[in-house]
Amino acid sequence: MIRCRLPSYEYKSIFSNELHSFLKFRKSLGYACRQEPYVFKTLDDHFCGMRLMEKEITYDLFESWIESLPIGPSTKSAYTSRYRTFALYLQKLGCIAYVPQGFTMKSHYVPQIFSDNELKRLFKACDNLKTRRSATNAHISFPVVVRMLYGCGLRISEALGLKIADVDLRNGILHVRNAKGNRDRLVPMSKSLTGICRQYFKAFHSDAAPEDYFFHSENGTCYLNCWASKWMYVVLEQAGLDRNVNPENGKGRALHALRHTFAVNSLRKMQTDDVDRYRAIPILSTYMGHDDIYGTELYLQMTADVHADMIQKVTAYSASVFPEVE
Repeated sequence: MIRCRLPSYEYKSIFSNELHSFLKFRKSLGYACRQEPYVFKTLDDHFCGMRLMEKEITYDLFESWIESLPIGPSTKSAYTSRYRTFALYLQKLGCIAYVPQGFTMKSHYVPQIFSDNELKRLFKACDNLKTRRSATNAHISFPVVVRMLYGCGLRISEALGLKIADVDLRNGILHVRNAKGNRDRLVPMSKSLTGICRQYFKAFHSDAAPEDYFFHSENGTCYLNCWASKWMYVVLEQAGLDRNVNPENGKGRALHALRHTFAVNSLRKMQTDDVDRYRAIPILSTYMGHDDIYGTELYLQMTADVHADMIQKVTAYSASVFPEVE
């Protein structure tokens, strides 16, 4: 029986004790802390590289770290948010630490939507995934991850955070816990996706425990988002799909594009089936874990050239639910 665990990192900087104690504190509050250990490893490495000898984080030190990372604006926002909670923790301990006011940016991001043909090529590449290491399980796990992201519109952290107990293979329902906004939700799967998950479970979890992760590495650790992103780039290359289709906004065909595609295709199907928008749109918003229906409307606004009629319907619905206040 494999007991899945999060990857552990050894911190070596002058803040090593504080980093370990902070993560322990966060876990005691019920946070999953799946990405924080890796984020803080980059921070710890930067401290070591700068030969930091005093427990003080200045604005310049923070800026030199965040700007040294080979990541896009949205990821920098996520890293900044995680650092901010750590800096506040350090201040409580009496340390001097710069606390950023938040990483806000004007987004001109247009989500990339996979066409039906591109999805076929993507799935085919997943099913024929070529790996360089015989020990890796990526060729087994990643095709299921991709289908779950597209078939359920999940965020990647939601999929990788699923435990065995969260995947009801009998009824085809996922229990997404501690998602964005610390909310839980139930996500029904299609019959075909449920069947794929059953086959994966049978082949990969012969002796599993409820607390094990549904997707885990060959050595029993929980997969991180960066693992999935790496294999997504490999699959895109093998499928012959251009990764950087929209370089001006810093985004291309990333994993989150599968969630965007799910949303757009779901709304397209509702329009085709003439489903009552007053009932369907709030259900889709809840299904995807949006804060409100405006999160769903955003997908339509970003794809106005294809779904202008649906945008008009959603806007009319939004106005009736949330009238303007003069």
